[in-house]
Amino acid sequence: MIDMWKEVISDSNGGMERLRDLAKSCPAFDVNRLLQASTFREWDIACAPAYGFTTVEELYAQADVLNVSLFEYQVPTLLINAADDIITPPSRFQGAEYSQRHLALATT
Repeated sequence: MIDMWKEVISDSNGGMERLRDLAKSCPAFDVNRLLQASTFREWDIACAPAYGFTTVEELYAQADVLNVSLFEYQVPTLLINAADDIITPPSRFQGAEYSQRHLALATT
């Protein structure tokens, strides 16, 4: 999957030039670290500075599903979650608030 993203940012589509420009405007962002990533966590660690985070833990905390107000909207919602999700593990979906009629959870 990471290799697919590396293809997306290839020189053939101008992605590398955009990454180099990003590195100029955000010195903490390391293009080489991004290209050497072999896991999603390594990818996220490399990308975190580009989004203004100093650590990947800050990025994960901000991206946590608990920051999204799923409970204000009574629209039928299917939550699909991976058992090994590092940002929002299945244990996050426990509690009475996830037992509402408009929410369904599938863990893969």
